[in-house]
Amino acid sequence: FISYSRKDSKIVKRFADELGKAGFSVWMDVNGIETGDEFKRNIVTAIKESEVFLFFSSEASNASVWTVKEVNVAVMLQKSIIPIKLDSAMYDDSILFDLAGLDFIMCNDIGGFSDEIDKLLRSLRKIINRESLSQIESYRMKAELGDVESQFRLGESYDNGDGVSEDESEAMKWYSKAAEQGHVEAQCAIGECYLYGEEDHQSYRDVVKWYCKAAEQGNMYGQHNLGR
Repeated sequence: FISYSRKDSKIVKRFADELGKAGFSVWMDVNGIETGDEFKRNIVTAIKESEVFLFFSSEASNASVWTVKEVNVAVMLQKSIIPIKLDSAMYDDSILFDLAGLDFIMCNDIGGFSDEIDKLLRSLRKIINRESLSQIESYRMKAELGDVESQFRLGESYDNGDGVSEDESEAMKWYSKAAEQGHVEAQCAIGECYLYGEEDHQSYRDVVKWYCKAAEQGNMYGQHNLGR
């Protein structure tokens, strides 16, 4: 989520474009502040759904009631916040307490833009990787206590390499635990591992077994693959 003043649109748009090129999804208000409760809901929803909150601090943004409110919402929702200072303006008093100790990126020289975007990309990747690891540990803790959905999610993480190194054996281990308890997505996933996985894991008998279990629960993916 990008919080900024429209007076700073030119430089902020450059940052947003570079983030998009690097593969990040960016939310920013490009049409100007609207009125009404619907717009407020859209802002709050966008902040909730964002992993990181970027505050482009400037004299204009610190004088804006809207950007200050956005920062306050991000703080309340405990979002990771990265301030990017476009000038030497002090933070507004209502956000100073929360932002004072945060590392920031200084960008008051357009000529150094490439260095600043590199710093921002490194910071974003570090934060997102840290949050991914935290999520994996949460899945692991719940999975070891027998939580079926967490077992499936942990298997999925190992299968796709999300937050951990890809490991088919670990993926199959956790998929199996969830599948044995009737988790239909895990049944399909473990069937797929037996069908397309590494050679020493392939087993058509197990492919049929797990697709059949999913199909019997009414899962269309399982039914299709069992028929195939």
